[in-house]
Amino acid sequence: MNYLELAITVPAEAAETVAWSLTERGVPGIVVSERSPDSPEEETATLKAYFPEIAPPDMEELEAGIREGLLAFPGAEYRVETRTLPEENWATSWQKYWHVQRIGEHVVVRPSWEEYTAQPGDIVITLDPKQAFGTGTHATTRLCMRAIERVMSETPAETVYDVGAGTGILAILAVKMGAKHAVAVDNDPVAVAAAEENATINEVAVVNRVGSAQDLEGQADLVVANILAEVIIELAPELWRITRPGGRLVTSGIITRKADDVAQALAGQGFRLLEREAEGDWVLVEAERPL
Repeated sequence: MNYLELAITVPAEAAETVAWSLTERGVPGIVVSERSPDSPEEETATLKAYFPEIAPPDMEELEAGIREGLLAFPGAEYRVETRTLPEENWATSWQKYWHVQRIGEHVVVRPSWEEYTAQPGDIVITLDPKQAFGTGTHATTRLCMRAIERVMSETPAETVYDVGAGTGILAILAVKMGAKHAVAVDNDPVAVAAAEENATINEVAVVNRVGSAQDLEGQADLVVANILAEVIIELAPELWRITRPGGRLVTSGIITRKADDVAQALAGQGFRLLEREAEGDWVLVEAERPL
């Protein structure tokens, strides 16, 4: 079976925003071209996505996602190019865009096809993302990982819920840092399958399910929701329900201009707002459910 490669060229500063917008519209496995450290800064970046040739994307919907991602960049232009790849080329073509990376103080994310020699104190997560979102290359994932590292180092959470889990990377990190019970949910069965495989690769116990916050029972010491601002706002009552009194809530996937709306929605449920961190155009909002 052949595959269709879409190469989407956008302003470099808008690449992550457009990638997130497309992912939320169901475009699988978006990868962003990376320049080598000794290469000059470039004005544009190329995003790539791959589809079976027999199931091409809805181009009208795809371009709507691109335009949505460019809303914060007035006058920005984009270009979409396509080519057909044989299956054997598709299987490895996107891997050249993703490499070992260190996130936070001790966390290292390693693609399953690259070697890495762990340093003392390293927490190494090995991933094979398949078509799921969440390799640590996106600012929202990095923000969440740094928050989990900090929270788990301060007061280890025994129970963790991950809403919108993607590859399962956040739940895997929480377990590697001491969580005794982790449940990860995502509304995409492909992501759930990838998360299950990644938990096995990393030899950690994570319960991976298809679903969202409303499908979780009980309460967790730490709840992570790396989804869109609008979804966080909609799920605010459910996020309150599943966070135990005294527990932490970490939310991201929030574009800067919507951070206040998310904070207001969480505070309106009764959460006490704590940290707010930003990377580029993305924001993390951390809160606590009071005792």
